[in-house]
Amino acid sequence: MFLIGFLSGIAFVGLCMSIILIYTAHRQNKELLQHMEVVEGVKEEDVKNIIREKRREFTKLENFGMGANLKLIKKNSIEVIREISQRYSPDARYPLYELTLEEALLLNIHISERILKSLEDKKLEIFKKLKLSKVLELNDFKKRVQSNPLYSKMERYRLLNLLSRGWMLANLANPKYWLKKIFFDGTLEIASRTLGIIIINSIGTESYRVYSRKFKGQP
Repeated sequence: MFLIGFLSGIAFVGLCMSIILIYTAHRQNKELLQHMEVVEGVKEEDVKNIIREKRREFTKLENFGMGANLKLIKKNSIEVIREISQRYSPDARYPLYELTLEEALLLNIHISERILKSLEDKKLEIFKKLKLSKVLELNDFKKRVQSNPLYSKMERYRLLNLLSRGWMLANLANPKYWLKKIFFDGTLEIASRTLGIIIINSIGTESYRVYSRKFKGQP
């Protein structure tokens, strides 16, 4: 009887945590989609579609963590500028560089100003004081772990998944573990993806303005 009650209690806790996780993920995805729908300052629909497509990849990203998000931000930032420049200089040998020195400098300034303004959002405050060196240190640590032969063997035999599930099972009745997982890890993930969408939007909008020659000095 005790065993049945104990297992029922664990099942109930697991159900409650699952409901919280599903609700949190749904709310966070809704916020992401709201950011994705808005493309301010761009009139041409095909340019809007370029920006939307690059942002949409953030909701499809299966790899979680700051490293995966930063890689996608870098990749999509370059691609959105390249595709917009080709849209306005299709016959140029180097469409990306069809800018004057003044335009290139102002483009960087306006992108930075737009992103800094977006960082005033409370959800993104976590990034305002984040040192870039910390991001690099975390990435280096991850690489050292993954380069370890033991890690490769564990990954090959799917032991990492088993350990992860075992750790989650062991913490099933530990509120601190789940609160951290839901509210800290979840918040960091949604914040980094939202930041990525904002950066892509800022770069896309300002690139549109400069390559379409609609640059007017102030953003």
